[in-house]
Amino acid sequence: MGRVLLLLLALPTLVVAQSSGSVTVESTETTTTSPSNTPPTPSNESRPSGNGSDSSGTIEVEPIGGGSEPTPQSPAADQANNDGATTDGTAPNNGPDSSSSEPTIENQLENAASQSSQTKASEGKQAQSVADTKVEPTKAQQQAAFTRGRQGVLVGKRITAIDVYGANKTTRATIIALAKVSHGDTFNFEFTQQAIKNLLLSGLFKSADVFGGPDKRKDGVRLVIKVRDKHSWVIAPTYYNQPTNRGGGIGYGENNLLGSNKKLLIYGQIATGDSFLIGAFVDPNIKQSRWRWQLDVYLRDSRIFEYEAPKKLLTDPMKVRRSKLRYLNLGGEFGGTFGALSINGRLRGAKVEFREAALEEGATTADVFSPDQPGAAIPAPEKNGWDMSTTISAQVSYLEDWFGVRNGGRFTAKFEKSLPALGSDYDYWKLNLDLLLAKNLFLKDHNVFGKHNIVVKGKVGYGQGLPFHNEFTAGGTSQRGYENNQFRGNMIVAGTAQYSFQLFEIAGFGLRPLAFWDTSYTTFTSSSPGRHYLPNHTGGGLSPLKNSVGAGIRVFTKKIVIPLLGIDVGYGLERGDYEIYLAIGLSD
Repeated sequence: MGRVLLLLLALPTLVVAQSSGSVTVESTETTTTSPSNTPPTPSNESRPSGNGSDSSGTIEVEPIGGGSEPTPQSPAADQANNDGATTDGTAPNNGPDSSSSEPTIENQLENAASQSSQTKASEGKQAQSVADTKVEPTKAQQQAAFTRGRQGVLVGKRITAIDVYGANKTTRATIIALAKVSHGDTFNFEFTQQAIKNLLLSGLFKSADVFGGPDKRKDGVRLVIKVRDKHSWVIAPTYYNQPTNRGGGIGYGENNLLGSNKKLLIYGQIATGDSFLIGAFVDPNIKQSRWRWQLDVYLRDSRIFEYEAPKKLLTDPMKVRRSKLRYLNLGGEFGGTFGALSINGRLRGAKVEFREAALEEGATTADVFSPDQPGAAIPAPEKNGWDMSTTISAQVSYLEDWFGVRNGGRFTAKFEKSLPALGSDYDYWKLNLDLLLAKNLFLKDHNVFGKHNIVVKGKVGYGQGLPFHNEFTAGGTSQRGYENNQFRGNMIVAGTAQYSFQLFEIAGFGLRPLAFWDTSYTTFTSSSPGRHYLPNHTGGGLSPLKNSVGAGIRVFTKKIVIPLLGIDVGYGLERGDYEIYLAIGLSD
């Protein structure tokens, strides 16, 4: 019988991982800050026009030092330079005879440099609102600057000034940090294209453009960055209707807090199965540096179902025990990014309490007690206590996410160890290895909505002494076609292969159908003290192997930071039944 899951997460860039009972929030920018070595040329839609009009065309520029020369400037285009403004927002000195002087892009940029004393006082305000006072360069100015760059005037020179235009929220310092440019960098075409890519991969901008003009006063390059912000926050209600959970809540997510790329998520819900409150704050670049920190709280009150251990390959394990879990968790994280490598350390503590353990309808005591463990009262799956642990994680990422289309790879390793010395009542360790590989097919340009996408995921996990709330699970969105957490163990090997393509795009909204295959092998290889297991929990062979196939759709928009809608229908091959998952604000 099909089931429906309606799920809303406030932001896709805030990924909440609850597998260990804790909350881990990661930013898209964190996982995509190391793009591939071959910088792309953004699409016309990604690169705005020089005059700031949304409806006008864009500048087509061949790489500096190669290709055909741009069309020479016409008198009308030269006059457009006269009619424009200097890059610091002041009007050019066009008196009655100004039409005969026809100042060039170099003159205007030089005028901007000479008037730096006038603009110095306003730079502090511009750092908070970079588009308040400056006038954007005209299309003709951009073309002139690029033309001279192609002739070798700018290539190889150092950047001596950086101007930022177009943002109505993101601060100047944040934009420069996300572009990964600085004074003293060497200017060339590849440099500007990589800066454009870095800005778009941050997920904060609808479009981005980076180009250079001569700064003759310092015999260098005045770099111009132009961006258009995305809508970065959302407040939305939720509603759940699934086999074990019905309820609703409300969430607030901000992906660009104070215009500084900081992340904030607050979400709460009340439901028959899983009520909880999540709060998380992430600063992915402390004072525009390579260092990041995170603070999160996760308060949960849940009704949990346990399923009988699978005894054969073709089976649909039934529920045999239910209990309630109260979990109060507080965690903090600190780390840094070094090129493609990011390293993080995490410390967390949680109060764990089980109550009201009982048989599920249709189950008997034989489904809960082994023959050598007779008992009258139904025990909880785990003893109550404090869970204190630390986690060290390392990630190498070349993954790019262009509005729902992924390309590149990411490998993550995490090692978690309990801390009895700090009062933990559980003694365990846990290792996770995750791999994601994605490929864009039929790559022609950077109109990402027209691409075909293949994504392959792999996961290997193993632990010793794992408490119930920190075990590996499969089923639900991690194994579509099965019920939530239908399979448990201290070991898991799982994978997903997914193919999607763009069906159509209308007014910035894109519809992507997809097909997928999920597989997992989840089992117990050892037992833990204080954990009450169901009979036959250490079953081996092929019984724990489960597979599912299915299809779905994703709806994306270029205008805001969240995907709008996701629907998946998964069919469990060994189970012989299907599940339906409907999600608004889907993160993956």
